Amino acid sequence: MDCFIRNARPSDAIAVAELMYSSGPELYDYLYQIGNTSAVDFINYQFPRDANFSSHQWHYVAEVNGIVAGVVECYDADQYKKMLWPQLKDILTFYPFLSWARLGRRLTHVGSVLSVPKASQTYIANLGIHPDYQGQGIGTQLIQYLEHQSEQLGYRSITLDVALNNPNAQRLYERLGFEVIKEGRFKGDASHNVPDARLMVKQIGNETLSHK
Repeated sequence: MDCFIRNARPSDAIAVAELMYSSGPELYDYLYQIGNTSAVDFINYQFPRDANFSSHQWHYVAEVNGIVAGVVECYDADQYKKMLWPQLKDILTFYPFLSWARLGRRLTHVGSVLSVPKASQTYIANLGIHPDYQGQGIGTQLIQYLEHQSEQLGYRSITLDVALNNPNAQRLYERLGFEVIKEGRFKGDASHNVPDARLMVKQIGNETLSHK
């Protein structure tokens, strides 16, 4: 199925929040579900804002006949650094004071299952496809689009983390040329059932290119 891929807009929040959440519901819940506030509530809050980890700035959407059928995020090492302070500010603004310590502890566990891109790499996250459009090649088109964009900008590899409880996603990435290079074990509270993850990498471009 052919789709139109474009940069996400702040107005896409309602259409993409659940799709982003579906990319890693256990981890999202562990990080951002506090009391009656759901992780999707926080995604909806962050998406229209700038520079944070869920910002529209780093996301792309796939449209089919004007309907948002998929979403994906892509950023590099420099952009990752720019996200840290806005992310912290959004957390402090959105959540009540009494939950800050709990959120802080949970955020320290993210690095055990989510990687940080290195120089000359881009990183893919938040790949979510609407249930009505799954199995129709939209995820493949989004990843290939990001691969092409990354190569054109001079990056030498593209990386992602895939949860161990999502073998279908791993098979998709393997078909697209990604290879597992490391496995990370979740270091947070085991009762939350956050899955371990595998870091996958695909080499792109050539040695004469360097990222901007």
